[in-house]
Amino acid sequence: LGRSREAVYRLYQLGLAYRVSGDEAYAARAEEEMLAIAEFEDWNPSHFLDTAEMTHAMAVGYDWTHDYLSEASRAAIRGAIIEHGLTPGLDAYEGRASAWWVWAENNWSQVCHGGLMIGALAVADDEPELAETILKEGRRRLHVAMDGFAPCGGWVEGPGYWGYATRYLVYLLAALESALGTDFAIGAFEGVDRAGHFRMHVASQADRTFNWGNNSPGGGGAAQLYWFAQRFGEPAFAWFHEDRMGRPDARDLLWYEPRDQAGTPELALDAYFEGVEAAFFRGSWEDPDALYAGFKGGFNHENHNHLDLGNFVIDALGVRWAMDLGPDDYNLPGYFGAQRWEYFRLRTESHNTLLINGENQSPSAEAPIVAFRSGGDLAYAVADLAEAYEEVPEMRRGLALIDRNKVLVQDEFEAAESVEAEWGMMTDADVRIDGGHAILEKDGETFQARILEPADAVFTVEDANPDPPERQHENAQRLMIRIGGVDNARIAVLLWPGEGGADAPELRPLEDWIAGAD
Repeated sequence: LGRSREAVYRLYQLGLAYRVSGDEAYAARAEEEMLAIAEFEDWNPSHFLDTAEMTHAMAVGYDWTHDYLSEASRAAIRGAIIEHGLTPGLDAYEGRASAWWVWAENNWSQVCHGGLMIGALAVADDEPELAETILKEGRRRLHVAMDGFAPCGGWVEGPGYWGYATRYLVYLLAALESALGTDFAIGAFEGVDRAGHFRMHVASQADRTFNWGNNSPGGGGAAQLYWFAQRFGEPAFAWFHEDRMGRPDARDLLWYEPRDQAGTPELALDAYFEGVEAAFFRGSWEDPDALYAGFKGGFNHENHNHLDLGNFVIDALGVRWAMDLGPDDYNLPGYFGAQRWEYFRLRTESHNTLLINGENQSPSAEAPIVAFRSGGDLAYAVADLAEAYEEVPEMRRGLALIDRNKVLVQDEFEAAESVEAEWGMMTDADVRIDGGHAILEKDGETFQARILEPADAVFTVEDANPDPPERQHENAQRLMIRIGGVDNARIAVLLWPGEGGADAPELRPLEDWIAGAD
């Protein structure tokens, strides 16, 4: 896959440099790269993402340098696209090769079908029947995954896989429109027009994402937001990408369009994404020190997700205080199989949620957001976690942003019998504890937590790294509250930035939160 992605990067840069400058040195180097790739024995169809990305890379290079290439080079490159890309894809479509991805509902769908369809467009003049078949079969199967954007543009696999899926979706839509003048209404699927909003809200002002599941917290821009901004008339998408952009690449130049709007656009501070069951809250879009909180219910059974219903992250003062450790090494034995829920980073205990009797949440559980409110001085969401724990038939968690500078996390549960409950929050800050008060320090900044209820509960802290070869995180700790022998409880924790104190809010039952929601 790394080889394929390097090919995508090189052929986009070389191809665009040639188209813009007319300097044949760029086309010559692209030709050299493509002829080398054409000599590969195969493009690793057993892991079809590799094949699809390489097919896409070769299709773009072939198309953008076509007028420079000799007939012999065209034939070699075109032949490789057909032999190593389209033929294995057609074998999968027509059942001659085992390929679960042909009906995938996750990011594999956009990448695999999109890569093949772009390859088909590139060779359509010479192989019209093959191209037509690939386009029809890919389009038919792609529809299955496109429902994942409905209704609000979110993506249940999290921000990194949103990026992967939308990147290949936009590659495909742009290629279809330029080659055929239509995208066959693929871009009209519900939620696609709002997908950029998800990418914006899932990131804090300090440019870290709420990286649940197998996602890393890195932020940055996403060049496909430029394309979304043009297609759907949303200049905020372009503003966000420009604000977070790292090193520009060919796609930025392809899809860039000057904006009339100067400064930060008018944007909601809070958002709930139905279907993903995640909510996001912030104090400001511009101030990197402002408080940010991401909160999720979600689906433990979805691809790339962990056992983390009720999980949250918090940024403030430019620092992530409540963190998600993210993925471990995909090559660990059984990481996507029988040993999946044995690995620490995937287990419930490594996430910012509740642990009951020391056991994982149910791998099949779902947790809907049952209430959401966006307001000036009070914004919140409530998730129903009843399916998560077999021993606890009634459980809800609420997360509220109060006065835009404090976070309240409130849990309420009723169990069939007495249970041991652990409230946990992952952090890599230095932690000092004084009973029910914790002071966190990192990068010269301070953050605090106080237990409001139960009144006699105290914080403890423990190391949060498993034994190697599982991945380590320097200074990772778990701030904890342990409550034993209870069949019902309310746990309320107030969190806020800075060295000063914070007024405790009046605690109200989560039922009242639900009644007062939008």
